[in-house]
Amino acid sequence: MADAVNGFGNRIGVVTTTPVATLTFLETETQPQGWEGESKVEQSSNANTKFRSFEPGALVEKTASTYKVYYQITQLATIKSVLQARAVITLTSKDGSTDVDNGWIRSFVPDPQVNGQRPTASMVIEWEGESSAGTDSQVITSAS
Repeated sequence: MADAVNGFGNRIGVVTTTPVATLTFLETETQPQGWEGESKVEQSSNANTKFRSFEPGALVEKTASTYKVYYQITQLATIKSVLQARAVITLTSKDGSTDVDNGWIRSFVPDPQVNGQRPTASMVIEWEGESSAGTDSQVITSAS
């Protein structure tokens, strides 16, 4: 019950190699990654007499994640430098479980600053999906 009152306690770690940077954000609100299937593919032929035939599309897209995060104002230059840079992104839950995936920060928009409150921003992360070899880059580990 305390979690519902005190928040999730999740951290977002972003590590980029070009430019070299490591950032950590505490999230206060999130819309997690989702998955969206490709549109249907028509399979109709001359054998169809009344209805068209369809099959599900083969590809699935990982949807963007949106976060409300706390950040340090001293990190703004680093944050700007890693926008649109490929990164390894680790989401660490309060229980210690992790979700690691490849992606990038698409946008980072600071909220109005309020005296006496920590700075927050809205951040959007896009996800890589699969490699050309068909390997999903996402690795989820449970806390032991």
